[in-house]
Amino acid sequence: MTRDGYRTCGRQRGFSLVAAIFVLVILAMIGGFMVTIGTVERTEVSQALQAARANEAARAGVEWVIARALNAATRAATCGGPPPPNPTVLVTTGPFALTGPGLEGFSVSVTCNYSRHQETSTCFNVYHVTSTATSGAFGDAHYVSRNLQTRITDPAGACP
Repeated sequence: MTRDGYRTCGRQRGFSLVAAIFVLVILAMIGGFMVTIGTVERTEVSQALQAARANEAARAGVEWVIARALNAATRAATCGGPPPPNPTVLVTTGPFALTGPGLEGFSVSVTCNYSRHQETSTCFNVYHVTSTATSGAFGDAHYVSRNLQTRITDPAGACP
């Protein structure tokens, strides 16, 4: 017995304080883990959105080349001169910045060349197009780049 009339055991003194600190540490670790997971999820969603935007910017570059390559007036400036004298000409256009909604901040560079093919008395051109869209600086956490390649043909016509 103690002088207050209560019996205490020396080994149990302060146990509730140790248990409370342990519970607080566990709760703090769980809270930190939840914040980390939330941050990672936000970053992944942001990166997926940037990747989709880069893909659409590269597609815009491909569509631009298609529109210009299939137009006789702009074909040479976009994809080089006629194939027979120099069939290996590779024309690079850009980089140019996109300003449309959702694509601002992207730089697009396109390359194009074409070759003429003949089947019997029908001729057609095959265009080889590469479009590269980038945003940010390489090595930066927000850097994204997409590269699309495609081949298109114009409507077949009579050979010259």
